[in-house]
Amino acid sequence: MKKTMIVRFCVVALCLVSPIGFAKVLAVWDFGSSSAFYTTEPASYALSAKPTLVMTGGDIDANGKNGVDFTDADGVFHVAGQGAAWDDINKSGSDNDAACTITMNTTGWQLQGLRWDYKSEKATSYDLDYRLSETATWIQLLDNQPITADNLFHMVKIDLSPFAAMLSNQPFVQILISDLDEGPGNDKYTFDNLQFTGIPEPASLSLLLLGAVMRLRRRR
Repeated sequence: MKKTMIVRFCVVALCLVSPIGFAKVLAVWDFGSSSAFYTTEPASYALSAKPTLVMTGGDIDANGKNGVDFTDADGVFHVAGQGAAWDDINKSGSDNDAACTITMNTTGWQLQGLRWDYKSEKATSYDLDYRLSETATWIQLLDNQPITADNLFHMVKIDLSPFAAMLSNQPFVQILISDLDEGPGNDKYTFDNLQFTGIPEPASLSLLLLGAVMRLRRRR
């Protein structure tokens, strides 16, 4: 009877955290829960250290713009509130295009997905790069990925599992979203509900299950 219960527990746990189950929110930014409150602090995170998000380039809107509501991968509802924004993503020419840098400690986790909502006035593509130290050269993951420019909210959804070997279980990972516009013009861009999802690394999962099994045995 004891063995049966332990096996059942392990199967359930594996289903919950394995790639065929549901990935957990590792970090999510909703940029503020009301039109009067704007922040670039994460709304929640499961990583061992708080991740950071920094906007650069362009003409950053210090108060944000109206966002859009969102239910994250953990089932938590985020009201529309605010979204991060640039009033002009190419304020000083093609060398100063707007960019967003996210810094994370992914130790113990496999990255699975990245998504965000956006509203673009004219920008029609973006790039995604990464590096594993502050002095390393950026390495491109995605180049000139198309987005819709019609001043309505749309969603970007990226499967990061093909890059998991590079981005997972690292003490320092930086993700760069950039190159929103390569030409001149006064182009607004708003993004909201930026979310990373992941699952525990196999070694971390093994320790988690072992601890759970030992606790069950002690209780009985």
